[in-house]
Amino acid sequence: MNLAIAKGISMLQMAFIGAVLAGESALRMVGINNNPEWFAAVQENKIGACMGAWFFGNSIVSSFHSTGAFEVYFDGKEVFSKLKTGGLNAQQLFGDLDAAIQSHYTTQGGDSAQKSSAL
Repeated sequence: MNLAIAKGISMLQMAFIGAVLAGESALRMVGINNNPEWFAAVQENKIGACMGAWFFGNSIVSSFHSTGAFEVYFDGKEVFSKLKTGGLNAQQLFGDLDAAIQSHYTTQGGDSAQKSSAL
């Protein structure tokens, strides 16, 4: 549902920018013969209107794409997931990451020590 809304807003954004750049001819194509007052003001500042539509539209679209997910992977394994824990606790995140790194290097060090003694 959110993806469809985001696509719709993005299409409206592009249509607005296209209408601003095309000018009065864009309004006549859709059957509006009298220029609205707001459109005349937009035509006086095309760059500002296009930039405003671009930034405002993109901020709205990005809010529909946001899931709140924050996951940390180390060596192909999930170390931390904000979705699974329900929140972001920096102390827990760094503790879990430190434990994963220590485990990785302990395992790696143990393997290389065993290989060295076998030679």
